Amino acid sequence: MANFTQNDAVLVSGVLTLEGTQNDDTFTITNSFFANGVPPGLIEGLGGFDRLILNAAGLSDVTISGIEATDFNNTGTNTIDAAQIANLGTIG
Repeated sequence: MANFTQNDAVLVSGVLTLEGTQNDDTFTITNSFFANGVPPGLIEGLGGFDRLILNAAGLSDVTISGIEATDFNNTGTNTIDAAQIANLGTIG
């Protein structure tokens, strides 16, 4: 299992990208992730059972793929396109 944070994001053609492994992964998004002013454009779980934990508000304009469960642990607003909702997996 791998745990990913803002330190694991890479800029690919102007898109901040978090990409998991073929195993179970956890992606934790915190306020500090947005400090650079560039919200993530792609969160890709790949294989295994992948969990997205949103500990921050302000997530928008993101493509989500390969996530089996999402936890919203914040009191702010995250804007997720309706087409992406099915990609959040089980919401907790």
